Amino acid sequence: MKKLMKYCGYLSVSLLVVGCLYLMNLFSTKPYSLDHFLAKELIVSMTESPEYMTYLGLFDNFDFVTKHNQKLSIPSAEQSKENYENNVKKLKIIKGFDINTLEQDQRITQKIALFDTQNDIERYERFKYHSYPFNQISGNHLNLVEFMTDTHPLKSRTDAENYIERVQMFDEVLEANLLWLEEQKRQNIYAPKFVFDHVIKQLNELINYDDSENPLMVIFKDKVNKLNLKTEETDRLTKELSKVISEDVKPGFQLILSFMESNYEMANKYHGVWSLPDGDDYYALRLRSYTTTDYSAEEIHQLGLQEVDRIGKRMKEIFLELGYKVDKPVGEMMNDLNEDPNFLYEDTEDRKKNCH
Repeated sequence: MKKLMKYCGYLSVSLLVVGCLYLMNLFSTKPYSLDHFLAKELIVSMTESPEYMTYLGLFDNFDFVTKHNQKLSIPSAEQSKENYENNVKKLKIIKGFDINTLEQDQRITQKIALFDTQNDIERYERFKYHSYPFNQISGNHLNLVEFMTDTHPLKSRTDAENYIERVQMFDEVLEANLLWLEEQKRQNIYAPKFVFDHVIKQLNELINYDDSENPLMVIFKDKVNKLNLKTEETDRLTKELSKVISEDVKPGFQLILSFMESNYEMANKYHGVWSLPDGDDYYALRLRSYTTTDYSAEEIHQLGLQEVDRIGKRMKEIFLELGYKVDKPVGEMMNDLNEDPNFLYEDTEDRKKNCH
């Protein structure tokens, strides 16, 4: 028995040593494996973003240690610079893996990693302030609310308290966003006027909501009411959130609204990013990032026209096969089809049942 315990002890120590050596290699300057290095980079990037950790849900059982469900990322110029410097180091390490020693799938992985990292580096070096963080589709003001209502877990009293802590950070996040906008202003970069119009309208709505219609409160109350907490506990949480919305959320939105309104006359009269400093080069970089090609803007445009023509012709062939006339543009024909009574159910209470 003693001998068995001794062997088990040796085995445990050996496994511990092997594990430590693996972790040392994984987090060393240049791990032995490209796969291990990129895995490490992914893990590090995940743990640096409390929002991403929440989105994955893999770390929620360890929130008592990580505290990620109580935090929001606070953007800063220092953090952006640090990310850039890390990307420069990362690029050097990725290039350091000899392609001749890599398997075929690793070569593809290396090529993708180089592509993404090089694009990130160029974007920071040349176009750091060319994006529009406040826009009508995926603006930071919308993302903050959507993250809390759609992603933050609300399955316990602790989750509810964490929700309130996170919402309380809105003003801090928005103040950091304002610093970014001010720097963008110094470089004479402004979003188009139509973006200003939409964002100003959205911010006014978010500020003027009362609790009964504010999505931050509506979703919170709906989910908390399903937790079977005591009435006084539910009331306490609701009152705390109401106070936070009034004292931290709305003033934060007001900061951005004031900036948008006071700089409205400076809004870009052109819609395209070509009008920004080095706009053509920025547009080319975005095309490269989104398409993974080196096609020019004109080549992409011509390809689009060709595809529209090809698809339109094929759709007309299908219409003919179905017995329809093809004496109109495809768009009009699709509208007619959508309004054809043969494909519509009556707007009655049992219409959902009839659809099955």
